[in-house]
Amino acid sequence: IIYFSPDCGHCQFEAKELVKAKDSLNNANIIWVSYHPVEEILAFYEKYHLKELTNCIAGRDPKYFIPAFFRVEFTPFIAVYNAQGVFIKEFREGAKATELISLIQ
Repeated sequence: IIYFSPDCGHCQFEAKELVKAKDSLNNANIIWVSYHPVEEILAFYEKYHLKELTNCIAGRDPKYFIPAFFRVEFTPFIAVYNAQGVFIKEFREGAKATELISLIQ
């Protein structure tokens, strides 16, 4: 789960880096979530070519559940879960693609 803001420079960088590493992330489900309007989320999804990531979706959190649950202070915030839905690790200010790849392999 990646909580992001479409106008966040760090989130934009994160998106570019993950797309560059797409071949190593093809066995992960990646969910980009934001509180922003759907139009901004979709524009971000298109602009940063997130459709190139296998199993990647984007959505809106209109009730602000994710930031409240994880106590998000900065974006991008990343929470990693294993295939059984067990929480593995959080990254409170984004993560390098190599860090994520090592967790999902």
